[in-house]
Amino acid sequence: MSYTPGEKAVLAQLRHLWSISAVREQQVKVLTTQWPPSHVETYSKAFQTLVTSGLIEHTGGQNFTITDAGLLAIGAEIPKPQPKPASTPKPAPVVVQEPPKKRSGFLSRLFGR
Repeated sequence: MSYTPGEKAVLAQLRHLWSISAVREQQVKVLTTQWPPSHVETYSKAFQTLVTSGLIEHTGGQNFTITDAGLLAIGAEIPKPQPKPASTPKPAPVVVQEPPKKRSGFLSRLFGR
């Protein structure tokens, strides 16, 4: 896929953000502070194009997410999901039996128990 110069610039900035933190969810403010004032309009349009093409998910909030397609576009590996650790069965509780109580009644004295 061919990209405009503005899209290439925004993708390069995304690559830089990814190389620093390797986190898909990023703040829009962190990205836009990298934009030179003379290129804000061009980069803003490029950002919207990347959202439209599915490389970025942005719902209008303060954060955006780099999609799998976006990671491929910036040349990053798609992280594999971490396998869930196998749940180990809990051992059965140990039941400790008390020794029989020594009786001190009449029959115990009579029979010697």
